[in-house]
Amino acid sequence: MRNYIVGGLVGGLGVPVLFSLSLLLGWVPLNADTSPHPLEVNVARWVKEASLGRATRGLKPPFGEEVDPADVQDGQTLYGRNCKGCHGAFFGEPAERHVRFFPPVPLFGRTPPGGNMETRFWVIKHGLRFSAMPAFGGVLSDIDIWRIALFLSHFRGESPAME
Repeated sequence: MRNYIVGGLVGGLGVPVLFSLSLLLGWVPLNADTSPHPLEVNVARWVKEASLGRATRGLKPPFGEEVDPADVQDGQTLYGRNCKGCHGAFFGEPAERHVRFFPPVPLFGRTPPGGNMETRFWVIKHGLRFSAMPAFGGVLSDIDIWRIALFLSHFRGESPAME
């Protein structure tokens, strides 16, 4: 019985201590020119999904059931001015800058953004820590950010019906 208790304590305390030491002693690589370990990728994804799920709870787009095509067009124009430099054009050349970022910047012309409109609004407004995504909340109004999110949703075929 004593061996089980000692084993439990060593395992229960030893693993977190060794993990912490590996972080503090710099054994986890930070270079951006190699692929991250799958554990790092999964933990980052889980944290991002949990945080965005909590942060977007209760957010609602200001658009009704019928979307004004002018809002989608305004969103496309705003995307062209503010997003295309990193994420590329939807029907054109990819952005040259995207290859220099780590994690890599998604090219929306190839793979439209995931998540729902509320998540896209929140990410555009607040940015994402530990990524190249800046916060546009101090640059664009909320309605303009919603228009970009609407445009991205429309491109994915998820937006409310257009008149």
